[in-house]
Formats: sequence, structure tokens, C-alpha cells
Amino acid sequence: MPSTWSLLDEKKLLINIIEISGVKMPSWAVVAEKMDGGYTAEACRQHFKKLKKEAVKGDGSAKPNSKLGTQNTPRKRKQLDDDAEDDAEDDEMFYTPKAVKDMDDEDEYVRPAFGQKVKDEVPKEEKDEEDSSDDKDTEIDWVAYMEQVKQFDDGERDYINIKGGTGPLVYPAVHLYIYRLLYAVTDQGRDIFAAQVIFALLYLVTLAIVMACYRRAQAPPYIFPLLVLSKRLHSVYLLRLFNDCFATWGLFCAVYAYQRRRWLLGSVIYSLGVAIKMNVLLALPAVAVIVYQGTFLGNFLPRAATHGILMLGIQVLVAIPFLSANAVGYVARAFDLTRVFMFKWTVNWRFVGEEVFLSRSFSIALLAVHLSLLALFVTTRWLQPSARQLQHSLRMALHPPSTQTQQLIKARINPGFVLTTVLTANAIGMLCARSLHYQFYTLLAWGAPFLFWRAKFHPLLQYLLWAAQEWAWNVYPSAFQSP
Repeated sequence: MPSTWSLLDEKKLLINIIEISGVKMPSWAVVAEKMDGGYTAEACRQHFKKLKKEAVKGDGSAKPNSKLGTQNTPRKRKQLDDDAEDDAEDDEMFYTPKAVKDMDDEDEYVRPAFGQKVKDEVPKEEKDEEDSSDDKDTEIDWVAYMEQVKQFDDGERDYINIKGGTGPLVYPAVHLYIYRLLYAVTDQGRDIFAAQVIFALLYLVTLAIVMACYRRAQAPPYIFPLLVLSKRLHSVYLLRLFNDCFATWGLFCAVYAYQRRRWLLGSVIYSLGVAIKMNVLLALPAVAVIVYQGTFLGNFLPRAATHGILMLGIQVLVAIPFLSANAVGYVARAFDLTRVFMFKWTVNWRFVGEEVFLSRSFSIALLAVHLSLLALFVTTRWLQPSARQLQHSLRMALHPPSTQTQQLIKARINPGFVLTTVLTANAIGMLCARSLHYQFYTLLAWGAPFLFWRAKFHPLLQYLLWAAQEWAWNVYPSAFQSP
């Protein structure tokens, strides 16, 4: 008989007692409440499932907490076995949590047909109290979005306190408002088919606005098929229901407005896009250069100030309910520039290894490269409409050139320049980002075909580059050969 009990032995003992005793699965909402550590019902259910699997398989690789009593941050993503993850990706099915009227009953999963509305009641013989089947769902953040919306709907306004199964709410206010509407029209997140129809329409609307931007920039028709062939992009929209889809739509709507010289409208839409998800900020340097050179007529400084104040004012306006409750908490959560993502979930920089990836020096190096590339493109490409060096272009803000020169500069801010500049800024930002998740592909997939063409690559090479990009973003789980 062993003289000491290992952590794995203790897990097995508890699991065996539960199974032999025929204990019914508890109310996970009650369990979460008793944990008193900020965990959600779904987080508790998933962790219990993980513990059981480790005990059944005899997997002793899981490391215990180094400090007992220390609160753990809820996992950013559900822990899936690698083989199950591969199956879920290959099947491209969307399985959803069992919908119930009472949150206390949220302790089981059922597997509906694709797009089928989940029923409130599941026949007893179909229940799997221990959830030990290999069926996995491919949803990642939808359930967490709905959990966060419910807390908002219940009156919570402190961003620090709004959490879901994947962790705290880390997106700006408009994200919450959008998913509050989806919460209402999808029966509190249960009617997945309705949500998928909405996202299918969003995909088509985004495709239309992207094509409109391409046409105004005089892109050739042969690159248009690349906009509709991406498997990963279809997955992000129709299966994952990510908020990136709305943010990217907002970005391209702003681009289209700028292409049509609707400067204020473009700035309003762009700011709303930022208020959905912060990654739209990658285009901010390009937006600033475009607005700077495109609004030269008359006294420039008041015009530039108008755009800046307008964008900032929109951010404040949409966040008023949360700023009044906890302004610091809202800004810290919605615009957290210091957040470090887990290495296991990143798509890019896999080849540098986890130690380098998480190091502060690597983060600083990427920031330095990002700023250097932006400075290079500003000075050599993005200020070409004004035909002046950086210092002379800045001086024009205080000493505007002649009306004829201003008209000439404005004419050079054409639709092609607008689209190229914004997409280039996005590409630079993604290249220098320490962590990219699969949903970030929405920013890249819609813009890469245009950039390949603008680089004057041979059409065959453009298609080959697109295929290589698509292959890299479809490697799942992400591996050494990922971007």
C-alpha cells in the first residue's frame, strides 16, 4: 500500500466515491456561488469534467496550484483534448450548451443538429450526467458573451464584475450592446440558428462593402474570388459568432466613407468600430494620415480637432453607464494594452518558443519594429499626396499652403490611396502583434488580396500567396508552421 497519497490518487478517490454513490450532478450555479472566487457555472462544470478525465486516464501531468487558496483566473479557452479539437475543426459543426429556463439547470450538454434550436427539455435516456462522451462543441466565446450580457441585463455596470466562462469582459461597450440585441433575438442565446442567420447576413453585407471598396480602388475582378473562398473566414462568421465580425464591418464601412470623402461620417463609424473591439485601433495611424491630408481646405487645425474630439466623444458617450460606475475599471478592461495572451492559443510566433514569446524583451522588440515600420511608411508612402517631408507636412497645419495646393493634395487622397493605407497599417499591426487568435483573420482575409495586387505580384503568385496564407490559418491547433 502506498505510504502517501498523490494528487492523482486523491482525484481518483473522489471520482470513484461520486460514481459508486450514484450522486446526481449538482447545480453548477450553486457550486460557482459557493466557490466564492469569481468562477462561473460553466467554468466549474468544465473544470470538474477535466478533473474526471485526468483521473480516468491516469494523467498525472496536470500540475497542481502552487499556492493553495490563491484564486485562479478562469481559463481563456475551454480545455479540449487535441484529438477532439481536430475532430471538431474537421467536422466544422456547432454544438451548443443545453438551453434551460433556470440557470441552475445548466449542467449538461446536448448535441443538436447543425443550426437547430436547442430544446429546453432533454429526454432522460439521452442525458449524460457525467458528460463523458467525445462530442465537443466548436463554440468558443458565444456562451461567455451571453453570460456577460445577462449580468449587464441584470443591472451590473461595473466592468470589473462582468465575467463569463472564458474570463472577464475585455471588450468596449458597443460590443456589449450588440450582443445584448443578439441575446434578445436568439432567446437568450439559445436559438443558435437565428444567430447563425444573422452572422450569415453580416458576412454577406461585409463582403458587399469590401467589394465596393475594392471597386472604388479600381481593383481587378480576378482577385474578387479570393474574398469568398476562405474556409477559416466562414468558420469565424458562421460557427464562432465572434465580435470581430462586427468590428471589421465597421472598419470597412469607415473606409468606404473616407473613399467617398465623407470625412466626419467615416470618423464616426471608425470610432464605433473601435468601441466594438480594440484591434481596429491598428488602423488608427492610417486614419490619422488620411484625415490630416484629406481635410486641408480652410483652417486645418479646427477640422482636425473636430475629428479627434468626435472620435473621443463617441467613446465616452457609449461608455457612460460604465464610466459612472467605475471609470478606471472600464478603461482598464476595455482598452487593456498590457494584456498577455497564453502561448497555447496564439497562431503567430509559435516558432520562437513559449519562454521568448512571454518575455518582456520580445514584447518591446515587437513594439519597436511596429513603430519603426509605421514611421517608414509615413515618411516614404503615406505622405506622398502632400509631396512633402514629414516636418514640412506637419508645418502645414500651422501655415496652410495655397488653395490650389490644398486642392491638389485633396485630389491625391483617392479611393486607392485610402484603402491601401488602411490595409497596410492593419498588416503592419498584425505582423508585429505578439499574439493573434483565429478570429483576427477577419482583418487580414478581407484585405490580403488587395495588398497582393497592389504589390504588383503576378496573378498566379497572388493566388499562391493567398493559398499559403489560408493554409497557415487553417492549421489547428496552431503549430510551428503557423504564421
